[in-house]
This record gives sequence, structure tokens and C-alpha cells, in this order.
Amino acid sequence: MVSVETELGFNSLIWISSLPPAEQWDAAHHVAEVEYVVRRKKVIWIQKNVSSSCDFELVISEIVQDIRERGLKPIIHLDMHGSEHNGLAFEPSGEFYPWQKAFRQFQSVNKELNNNLLVVSAVCFGMKLITPIELQTPTPFHVLLAPNEKVTLHELFRNVPDFYSAIFSGESIDQARNVLPSMDYFHCEKLLAVTLARVVKHTRSEPDRAKRIQRLISEARATYPNSQMSDQELNEYFEREIALSLGPHFIERHAKTFLMGSTPQFTWEDLERLSKQT
Repeated sequence: MVSVETELGFNSLIWISSLPPAEQWDAAHHVAEVEYVVRRKKVIWIQKNVSSSCDFELVISEIVQDIRERGLKPIIHLDMHGSEHNGLAFEPSGEFYPWQKAFRQFQSVNKELNNNLLVVSAVCFGMKLITPIELQTPTPFHVLLAPNEKVTLHELFRNVPDFYSAIFSGESIDQARNVLPSMDYFHCEKLLAVTLARVVKHTRSEPDRAKRIQRLISEARATYPNSQMSDQELNEYFEREIALSLGPHFIERHAKTFLMGSTPQFTWEDLERLSKQT
């Protein structure tokens, strides 16, 4: 696996809550613990309660504005329920907010931060936030910590104060996240590396390459029916083009959009090694 160290800078924690009344009393105690840790570290603490889609989108627009005007570099923590198929659950309205819409909201924040966003999604099925990801569009966060399945409130709050104490003391996300056993880990560079390694593997596979070239020849014939090039000439042409498409610039081309221009820590040599392991 490609080794990637996560070095992001934060100066604030934005805690976005939407819990039913029956859970607010217990949650308040846990939130107070986190707030104490954050304020003790001289970090900006912002707590927002939302009860609808409009509330949530307003909070996101305020975050974007604060990034532009105040230089905010936040971690965003979601404290609410989630549905595997319906998305974030807002209380007490009972309204659901689709994962894809939430994805786009975080994408707008991460663009302002030049890919410096950490989202801690303490939400059942919170890892569903990555479902709409495509390498052709900017990543919605640099790192996402979230459960893949349904978890209890106790599991979601366990060790959260310790996590933020570690983060705001300068410990890396890669180390600090180990105290959050219910949270899975998404890292944009690791996803990019694994995906590109698979592309390299399939491109170099003789059967896969032959199928791709045959498809390209068919497309070329349909687009340019009067072309005088033979199938052999087209085959050689596409063989050269595919070979030229690989190399260090292959990483740069995809990182330009997905990582918003930042240079990934992995190299072409790393990709070649990884492509042999996948």
C-alpha cells in the first residue's frame, strides 16, 4: 500500500448537531467535554444546531464565507443520525438530506480550503458520503472519518475528546484516528493511488489492452468512415498513445482536478509497485 502522511492545518472545530429531543440531554454532556478540550487548546469552537435542509445549507454557506473573510480552517463534525439509503436525518423535522447533496456541500467547502478539509461524520452509515466520488471532480474532503454501518451514540462519542486533544496538540490524523474504533478512514490521496494503480494494471494487461484498442478502432471507424488507415495502422497508433499516456504526467493529469492541483505524495514508481499488488 502507498504510504501517505496526512499533514493538514486547522484553527477551528465546527460542530453541527441535529438530534431528537430525547437524546439531546445525554449528548450535551459529551459535547461539553469536547468543547472544553477545544477551548483549552485555544482553538475556535463553533456549534450549530440544524433542523432542516435550509438550516444545513445556510450553515455551509456561512462556513464558506468565514473561510474567505476570517481565514477559518475548520474541522467539521457532524452529530446527527443517518440512513443508509436516505442520507442525513434532521431533527425534529424528520427530514432526510441525500448523501449526494451533502457531498456537494462539502465539496464547496473543500474547494475554498484548497483540499484541507477533515470531516468527522459521527453519523450512522456516514461513510456513504464518499459514494458519489469521481476522479473527474474535486474531492469533497481530504480526509473523512465515519462509520460504515449503524452504530450507537456511545460508540460515536467514545474517545472523541481524546481525538481532538491529539489533533489540536499537533498529532497526525493517521495516529489520532486510532482512538476512534467505530470510524472508518477515507483519504483522498490513497483513493487516487489505488484507483490509478488499477488503471495501470488493466492498461498493461494484454487482454484488457487489446479490448480497449479494438473499441478505439471501432470508434475511429464510426467517427471517420473515410479514413484510409488500415486496422494494423490504427492498432499501432493506439498502442503508442496508450503507452505515452502512462508515466509521471499520468498522476499529474488526474491530481489536477481531484486534488485541486496539489502534488500527491506518491510517485509513479509507487503506482507501478501498487499495480502489481492489486
